[in-house]
Amino acid sequence: MQRTALGMEALEPVVVTHPLSTITAEQLDARAREAAPQVRARWLGR
Repeated sequence: MQRTALGMEALEPVVVTHPLSTITAEQLDARAREAAPQVRARWLGR
């Protein structure tokens, strides 16, 4: 619904496991590695 309201219907979100604000730097790095394939896929249009 927000995508439509913002005129971004084609936006494909990247899903990151929560929480983020209460984890260690090492855990945050792991979450980034987890999300990286999704980010690459969006950037490359896959």
